[in-house]
Amino acid sequence: MKKSVVILVYSLAPRNGVGARRWQKFALELANLNYNVYIVGANDVNNEYLSHKNIEYKIFDSKYPKVLDRIPTNFVQKISYHLAVKKQEKQALGATYDRATLDKKEIVNLLSKLVEENEIKNLIVSGAPFSLLYYGTIIKERFPSLNLISDIRDAWTWGVGYGMQQLSVSKKKHEKFLEQSVVKKSDYITVASEDLKIELLKKYSAAQEKTTTLLNGIEFDESYVAVPFNSDKIVITHIGSVNSGVEKYWIPFLNLIKQMGKEVVVKFIGRTNLNIVNYVSSNKIENVEFIKFVQEQDLKCFFEETHFVLMFKKDGFENTFPSKYFDYIKYEKPIIAFTKEGAVATEIVQNDLGSVFDEYINQSEFIDFLELYKNKPFNQQYDKHKFSIENLILELERKIK
Repeated sequence: MKKSVVILVYSLAPRNGVGARRWQKFALELANLNYNVYIVGANDVNNEYLSHKNIEYKIFDSKYPKVLDRIPTNFVQKISYHLAVKKQEKQALGATYDRATLDKKEIVNLLSKLVEENEIKNLIVSGAPFSLLYYGTIIKERFPSLNLISDIRDAWTWGVGYGMQQLSVSKKKHEKFLEQSVVKKSDYITVASEDLKIELLKKYSAAQEKTTTLLNGIEFDESYVAVPFNSDKIVITHIGSVNSGVEKYWIPFLNLIKQMGKEVVVKFIGRTNLNIVNYVSSNKIENVEFIKFVQEQDLKCFFEETHFVLMFKKDGFENTFPSKYFDYIKYEKPIIAFTKEGAVATEIVQNDLGSVFDEYINQSEFIDFLELYKNKPFNQQYDKHKFSIENLILELERKIK
């Protein structure tokens, strides 16, 4: 008899980032392994992104204001944004920017019907939005034999995202209640990084036995063969978002790039960090380019036309492998990483995958590194497939009834 799994995830649209890509990959792999997979999500969760005979979609109409999904750029947009925030603050019991906080009734009813009619034994809920995780515990209470796997992708009450640190005392208390309920009532908890696991277990040591790190992972193209990139200029490429809180790294890096002149070109591909754009503009750094979001399948050409790939890691997350790391090793490009010592730095240095720098980057050492690694072959002894979806799914399968 085929096993069935319901996955509650707000979005699978690639434009919505790492969390969406995470469950695209795991859902598809489960379907390939002959599980019946039911995906429950908001309006933009549809088979445009995943099409498989073993995958079925159930959509809820989210009440989250669309205007809050965009950064306002003019006066009218700013007024609309401000009014939407005020309305959301008034209606939400907890975090203002929790996209599913007003969708409780519809989601719970949809899940209850789905579980009952299809005799579902496994429910996987991925958050943020963190309210989704709590809705999973409500379904668990209705169906006690249900196997509830709660997937925590981001820091919750201890984090700085989603406006958590700006919440009132009562709203913060509400979020802590949701978090405690999820930790207590889940059969299993998966987290997207070792740093998240460390922080979660500091708060809830009793969750030790039920908590597992489930990395984002990557799908490898076995036919891909990396070829040297020939160019008069050294090209360094950063893929994806540059998070806040890493200014201590990118400011000295960009200052160094300016000093090196036109012999080096840096490309930022993906969601724009306006602080970097403004810094580059105000300091007249001419050898830095910005390229807007591209589809994942279109990234290959950018990797083929670069010598190095770049990442800036926020202090406190030095044990977290970002999704861009998996893309970087997939396309076998030497990594320039700005980070503190930790699991990521150790992985790069011990396996000769590139080099690690800090805010005190030395120009001569950096130039020596560029010359040494410019066309250095990738370490073919490195087991990059340990991060493959096919390998990581084994850990998830062990938790499915």
